[in-house]
Amino acid sequence: MKVDGTARALLWKLALISVLAAVYLFRLGTFSGHMTAHLLLSLATPPLALAASGWQPRVPAWLGGPQVPGWLGFLALNAVTVLVHLPGMNRAVMMDPALTLLEGLAFLASGLLFWSGVKASAAHPITLNGAWGAVGLLTAQMAVCALLGATITFSRGVYMGRPDDVSLGGVLMWVAGGVVYMVWGMVYVTRALRQPEPTLPTGATLNYNRKDY
Repeated sequence: MKVDGTARALLWKLALISVLAAVYLFRLGTFSGHMTAHLLLSLATPPLALAASGWQPRVPAWLGGPQVPGWLGFLALNAVTVLVHLPGMNRAVMMDPALTLLEGLAFLASGLLFWSGVKASAAHPITLNGAWGAVGLLTAQMAVCALLGATITFSRGVYMGRPDDVSLGGVLMWVAGGVVYMVWGMVYVTRALRQPEPTLPTGATLNYNRKDY
């Protein structure tokens, strides 16, 4: 999808605002602030920056490149998400500004891979009507968010911070993150349903060997 100059400028501004908001939330030092920053850097900044720049990350052929395969983006984002939310790691990150910076960069980088993978999956010729590959990725990621978010929400004394703030952080991942993935999933479902089914050229016939079935 091509973006004109005015729209591109707006997208860059929104991407910058999301980054600055994440920095501010990190500086608050609260669990819910960190969680909201994670969501901004993985769900808002990457798709905005990719749409504004038109850039498509490339990976080596042995990883399924040149485009980022959906499975790689999915694994990258979830590896970062799970690692950062391990109780011991989360406590260390919240107490060390250098680790907080690395945390933010990790969410941004893995978010770029994930959304690039979604885009590549939507264009893959093997998936039915293309966009269904993206729907599968977004649905799987929504499930991960719900599972981890619910686990954090109902945890007690496991994470650093006030219990009500930790629960708020879990709800943000569970509900807010899930809603974003669901909305994007519906966008791709609509796109898939609007695409015409592939048809054979006029006069062409489909040949197959009956013994293969």
